[in-house]
Amino acid sequence: FQGRGVGSAVITHVIAYLKQLNINYFWCDARTTASSFYQQFGMDVEGPAFDKAGVQYYKMSVSW
Repeated sequence: FQGRGVGSAVITHVIAYLKQLNINYFWCDARTTASSFYQQFGMDVEGPAFDKAGVQYYKMSVSW
């Protein structure tokens, strides 16, 4: 389902729901190759890349 907007819809919904619950911080592990996708939602890289099962990831977060 890549490229069909499913991931964007999920993240948009999660952020909106967290805001309704007065939770002001969201983070996830993002593949380094997908960091620009998460940046579209205002997310920033936290710390250095790390390895998970042979794949490089960043911890990415956003707060409001």
